[in-house]
Amino acid sequence: MLIQRSALFLFVLLLGLAACDAGKMADKTLTISPDSGWTYPDSLEVAFTIQDTSLLYNLFLTINHTTDFGYQNLYTRIRTGFPDGQQQTQVLSLELADKAGGWQGKCSGKRCQLEIPLQENAIFAMPGTYTFSIAQFMRQDSLPGVKSIRFRVEQSETKR
Repeated sequence: MLIQRSALFLFVLLLGLAACDAGKMADKTLTISPDSGWTYPDSLEVAFTIQDTSLLYNLFLTINHTTDFGYQNLYTRIRTGFPDGQQQTQVLSLELADKAGGWQGKCSGKRCQLEIPLQENAIFAMPGTYTFSIAQFMRQDSLPGVKSIRFRVEQSETKR
């Protein structure tokens, strides 16, 4: 009887944990070596599949950096690949600090974390596999102070 209850409890727990991630389509992190910094060849690449084009999705970037990062913003090059083979590339400036030099996001000691909504309630027009790539696009190769970059796609709670 105790074994059956334990098995049932474990099953319900696992089912509950799986339900927590039901709306998550992609979640990947690039951890950057503190020795080399974020170099030009280092990029975060994620592939994810969209099956239901009637839903809306939220896309987020999370930047973890130190307070030793020497710039107000971080220039990135973002490449999006579509299921039909087309690609779109854009340069995006991520504002890590305000004009007065105060860090955006949450900071504790010398570490800061900033979540940036890239797009909320995004529409994916065609079903299939999409790819996302982000690389640093600063004037300095081997960029120190950036610890990790995380990309996440989640199903939006907003209905279309």
